[in-house]
Amino acid sequence: MKNKIWIVKVLVLFISLCTQSCKNNVLENQISSNSIGSLLMDNQGFQEIKKVLNLSDRMKELVGTEKRTVLAFTDDTYLTTYLTGGMEELTYGFEKAPAEFIRRIADFNILLDDHDFLALPLKKEQAIAVDGNKNFIISRSIVSGDTLTTINGARVVNVLKGSNGTVYVLDKVFFGNEDYAHVSEGLASQKALTLFNYAAQVTGMKSFLANGSSYFTVLAPSNDAMAMVGYPDFASIDVADKDKLVYFIKSHIISDRKYMIDIELELVPYTKPFPVETLSGNIIYGDLRTFYDTADNRKGFCIIGEDFNEYDLAKLMQRDILCKNGLVNIVNMALIKP
Repeated sequence: MKNKIWIVKVLVLFISLCTQSCKNNVLENQISSNSIGSLLMDNQGFQEIKKVLNLSDRMKELVGTEKRTVLAFTDDTYLTTYLTGGMEELTYGFEKAPAEFIRRIADFNILLDDHDFLALPLKKEQAIAVDGNKNFIISRSIVSGDTLTTINGARVVNVLKGSNGTVYVLDKVFFGNEDYAHVSEGLASQKALTLFNYAAQVTGMKSFLANGSSYFTVLAPSNDAMAMVGYPDFASIDVADKDKLVYFIKSHIISDRKYMIDIELELVPYTKPFPVETLSGNIIYGDLRTFYDTADNRKGFCIIGEDFNEYDLAKLMQRDILCKNGLVNIVNMALIKP
């Protein structure tokens, strides 16, 4: 009897090992195939998005046979976002970020089915709904002889085709489905904008920005930027001259939905800063300026005000937060002095 039990155990162990071997072979075959998961794993420039996919346990579905589309960001794009401080949850990197934050990024950046966005016509602001609740604005145009595709204001810089789908490499990190009901809701959602949001609230501008029949683009100064111009807390905003405060807020709002990439493209080929009128009548400019706080003193897109000197520039800490009636951007410097 004992011999029979021993034989059964050996058989069970043998079957288990064979089954595991088969599973490993299947996984190896999947990964060694040209799946979009393998393309990401084999590329050293995608370490950060791989962390998101692994931490959310979503990488495994990208090495299978089911069709998927991935909106991917490179490590360089992540580093730029991290250094500008546009997202509080990234203070200590993805490894220390809340699980829900990681899940939200993965859910938004992985689309069911294989979507050929490059097959869309050459046309600006094409509204596309995906997976029922993910809304994208896709623009395709010819710039300097090349076809440019943008997704929610992010430039498609590369496309990787795999056996089970497509990876669109973007120059922006999408942090999740940010399709807020209106610009006021978008402002309130950002922890870096509590002071600007409060200023808009006490002046009645939040109700104005909730108007669903008009489009607005807000270039909102971060809390640190508000402090630099005399609004370090709620109390300072409460005692501020309301007319001046309204003018200050309106000087950071454009009466239209204006993706930053659209302003940036006005600088190609570069001749001079591109002017944009704000609700206050004040003029701001999109410009290409040297970022002296970077190791390589590189040039980058920024926003400048009329009274800025040659070293002043407002960097985009976070751009193109999508709302149903416009966009919210976070800048690291106020565009006028109150």
